Amino acid sequence: MRPILFLLSALIATGSTLFWFLKGAHLGWTRTTVQVDKYDEILELTYPTFEDRFLPGIDFLAAALIASLVLFSISLFILKKPTTK
Repeated sequence: MRPILFLLSALIATGSTLFWFLKGAHLGWTRTTVQVDKYDEILELTYPTFEDRFLPGIDFLAAALIASLVLFSISLFILKKPTTK
């Protein structure tokens, strides 16, 4: 059980960091909509529109790393089974 929790915590830490980095590494809060500026050729103006997109923020990364740390801490407190010879 101990190595499984250790491996799971390592996978969560590396996977969430990689996911956060590849999705944009946003240093603010997590967003579900992103502002996109569009250009109107007739009036020659730019106007903002909102696009549905998931952009994980630093809170997403922190929550995943805390979960990974909790699993790692639990794995340290699990006692090893005594071996009989």
